[in-house]
Order: sequence, then C-alpha cells, then structure tokens
Amino acid sequence: MIAYPAYTGNIQKARRSDAKNALLDLAGREEKYYSLYNQYTDNAGLLYGDSNTFPLNVQSSDTSYYRVNVTDVVAASAAIPAQFTATATPTGSQSTDACGIFSITSQGVTSVSGNANNCW
Repeated sequence: MIAYPAYTGNIQKARRSDAKNALLDLAGREEKYYSLYNQYTDNAGLLYGDSNTFPLNVQSSDTSYYRVNVTDVVAASAAIPAQFTATATPTGSQSTDACGIFSITSQGVTSVSGNANNCW
C-alpha cells in the first residue's frame, strides 16, 4: 500500500520522458523542414509520412499515454519570424499527472500547464 504511489509516480515519470522525447524529435523535424522550405508546417505527413494530420499518438510500450500536436504555426512577416508551438497532451491514466500538457516553441521555450516542479 505504501509502495504503490511511489511505483505509479515512477511510471508517470517514465511516460513523461517519452512525451518530452517526442516533442524534441518533432521540434527537430520542424527545424529541418524550415531549413528546406523557409516555413514550419502543421502537416504530420510531411514530417512523419504515415499520417497527414496531427495529433499523433506517442507510444509507450504498446499503449499511448500522450498525443503530440502542432497547435500553432505562424508564417513569417516583416514584423515577426516564422514560429510554431507543439504540445504533448496526456491521455488515459497519464491525464492525472500533475505536469499536465508539455509544450515547446520554435524558440526552444519549454513549459507545462500543470503546477508541478521539475517536469522538464
């Protein structure tokens, strides 16, 4: 009974790592796309090839506990550079995690929607 909360906390922490790695991979793919086309994209097929639309599931073992999405793509203008924001939203049993939704921007700024410390 005492060990179960610690066990579930460790499981949630491991799943967070999968979500963070998926976001970092997505950000890298967006930068590669930007270097070729001078813009970011919200078309998953161009980045991953198997699906044309976000959100995409983040697999942990055989189950998905997060869904990644490109939530905001802004084209460059005279006033602002091109930008994107990507998120990893917890699903299923991971939705009770205190970190909440992970996000990363084209500037490399990371954040979470929850109130927990040390999520990133």
